[in-house]
Amino acid sequence: VNACGSYSAQIGKMVGLNIPIKPRKGQLIISEPIGPFMEATVQCARYNIIKFNPESIKDKNVLKLGSSLSIEQTKEGTLVIGEVDKIKGFYIAAGHEGDGIALAPISGKLLAELITDGKPSYNIDHFTPNRFEL
Repeated sequence: VNACGSYSAQIGKMVGLNIPIKPRKGQLIISEPIGPFMEATVQCARYNIIKFNPESIKDKNVLKLGSSLSIEQTKEGTLVIGEVDKIKGFYIAAGHEGDGIALAPISGKLLAELITDGKPSYNIDHFTPNRFEL
């Protein structure tokens, strides 16, 4: 199981795969438990621009510093996990962008189900690593 986050591409190279993951620096702040109070993710627009359209940012310091904000209370979310067709028994649980810490529990659960049962309890077909040319 390759669950090495931003280092997943380097691990992939060790077995001849070209995993399209490029590390970006980020910071995470975790507060003390304060109880649920949010039902939605709050993001500044710059967060999505940096994430999905970084070439549109003209100030290189913004890209370097990652000047954006995302606030969220969540237990589950999107992920990229699954078995690599080219290498039987090689699984990838990576590519969560900056959300890997929050998605680790559900990623681990679904990957464990995939490995042990052959099918996870949630359909993750859209997130298979085989959608890329590895």
